[in-house]
Amino acid sequence: MKVEVLASVLIIGFCSLTVEAQTCDPNSLYEIEKCYTTYLAGYNYTFSDTLPYYWDFHNRRLSMLEQQGTHIQPYICLLANKLSQCVRPYRCLSNSDPYMQMNAGNDTLALDWYTDLLVSEYECGPGYNVLMQDYYCMAYARQFHDAALNYCEAVMMWNISQGDDRCKAEQYLMTCQFNIYMNACDFNAGISADLEELLKLRSQANRANVQTFLDDKIQQLAAEQAKLTSVEQKPVTPQVTLSTSNTAVLPTIKLTNYAWDESDKFVKIYLTLPKIETLPADQIIHNFGGNNFDVFVNNLEGKNYSIEMKSLRDEIVPESSSVKQKTGDLLIMMKKKTEGKKWECLTKTEYIEKEKRKPKLDDKADADPQASLMTMMKQLYDDGDDEMKRQIRKTWHESQKKGGGGMLGGEF
Repeated sequence: MKVEVLASVLIIGFCSLTVEAQTCDPNSLYEIEKCYTTYLAGYNYTFSDTLPYYWDFHNRRLSMLEQQGTHIQPYICLLANKLSQCVRPYRCLSNSDPYMQMNAGNDTLALDWYTDLLVSEYECGPGYNVLMQDYYCMAYARQFHDAALNYCEAVMMWNISQGDDRCKAEQYLMTCQFNIYMNACDFNAGISADLEELLKLRSQANRANVQTFLDDKIQQLAAEQAKLTSVEQKPVTPQVTLSTSNTAVLPTIKLTNYAWDESDKFVKIYLTLPKIETLPADQIIHNFGGNNFDVFVNNLEGKNYSIEMKSLRDEIVPESSSVKQKTGDLLIMMKKKTEGKKWECLTKTEYIEKEKRKPKLDDKADADPQASLMTMMKQLYDDGDDEMKRQIRKTWHESQKKGGGGMLGGEF
């Protein structure tokens, strides 16, 4: 199971890396602090020699995820991977003690920072695809099983406060929370998949009636899922006070206006983004798949931008696709897998809709030519814009005046 892999990796990581307590020498500590200075700046924190209160940091990152969903996850992983690479040379960071040297607050908070590093290394490394695929399912589990997840953490904190081995306490937490995520994401996968799709649709819906319909369906499925994934627990929930931050999360704008063209080898998408040429290249995160892509632009003039397309018209070659910064424009270049093939549309959905709209004559051998032409004209009228409809009505009216019906006899 996907979640089981996550739990196993984390438990092994905690036990193997927390065996020997070790502090960092001043030079190593200085370099690690520089790594965290860069990392925390990505969340609008200023760090000198005292780490922020962990749950303040955690809450700020969680707020970004709740507001922007999967669009912000590549940016979060960009920061996490840079931190991981930066601190990797310093073997003293193999337990939570160095976080006490960085004034985390107490042993529990130092352990929280260390735990966060290990979890991020997995989620943004070997577990990234799992994280993105099960993102909404895990978000659902956090929303509807929050009390159970908090109970697991409360027990872990209590065990640590009573002197239990940290590794043993962390194993309990991972096992306890793993069972909850497993039930929500693996048992009855059909409901989880339906719920994930409904949540995506709800985030895109604009009409009030549609939103109400989707909300009702989500609640219905959530209730059904809750019956199947109920977790017996004691009536205990930890009381954690989260400090608030005055730093606002940058808004993310979903890009829907673009131009595109194609050559024999490439499909190109042009996005107008003033001053994009001034942005450091590592703040533009892109992922190309076999028939999809997503691009995230971080902090351009105080705003984030994102665009994603799934089910492209045809397959692309991810390793030969790229993003280029031009003056005022961002160019997305996708290498065609089948060179020379004309796409005509960017996505399969657009192509199917275009094919449906094409006027078609009756292909029966004995079809009446005039009836077939009439059918085609009706289709043009039904699918046409106001100007097209006006021209057809005018032509029909003139045809009626001239010959009592003619080739355009009928009604529009």
